[in-house]
Amino acid sequence: MKLFDLIPENLFSILASKNKRIYLEALFVLRKAFKQEMVISKTDLVAMLIASLDEMMLDLDFSDEDGSPEENTQYTQYTQNGGSSHGTLSASAHFLIRRLRETGWIDVEYQVNSFEESITLPDYSIKIINLLFSLTAEQAAEYNSRVYSAYSDLRTADQERDDFMFTALSSAYEKTMQLLDELKTLHNNIRRYHQALNEYATVNDVLRGHFDEYKSLISDRIY
Repeated sequence: MKLFDLIPENLFSILASKNKRIYLEALFVLRKAFKQEMVISKTDLVAMLIASLDEMMLDLDFSDEDGSPEENTQYTQYTQNGGSSHGTLSASAHFLIRRLRETGWIDVEYQVNSFEESITLPDYSIKIINLLFSLTAEQAAEYNSRVYSAYSDLRTADQERDDFMFTALSSAYEKTMQLLDELKTLHNNIRRYHQALNEYATVNDVLRGHFDEYKSLISDRIY
């Protein structure tokens, strides 16, 4: 099956708009809500967006957005004229939620026996958000743990030789493939850092890039 048979064709449009940085942070707020709550109410998500993105939302540019021109104009007029600070942020938060729904990142439905709206995330949505978040998070690759875990699976399978042997072998295989991917990524990062040294402007920049950034992000991980 092809990718756009599984996800909406305009899913990534918000990440190509003028407001892409705000949308990305809104997705990370959505991820936080997903991690914390079993059911995400729309009211709670609005409050979280206001608390986390208050200053950023004041810089929303509605001129580059899809959807109803009249509705976008209303948001623009409200945020630029006369609206209270809290009202402006609330309007912006509702606007972000509307755009996330229109582009397929979220669904909105009514809770059982209630008029309260709740936010649900399609399976593809949380997978993509987690990937985007992982790219921004400073995390050390777990090389040793993958090696030990794969070894433990193989050792247990060899010793017990029971009905779960195939499961243990499959688990060891998956961990080994993950380790190979991590090592290939590390190899490519080494080449990227070497290439980046050519772009530094001063000797001090080169030294800092090599002895500080390269040592902590690349060299130490190799050892």
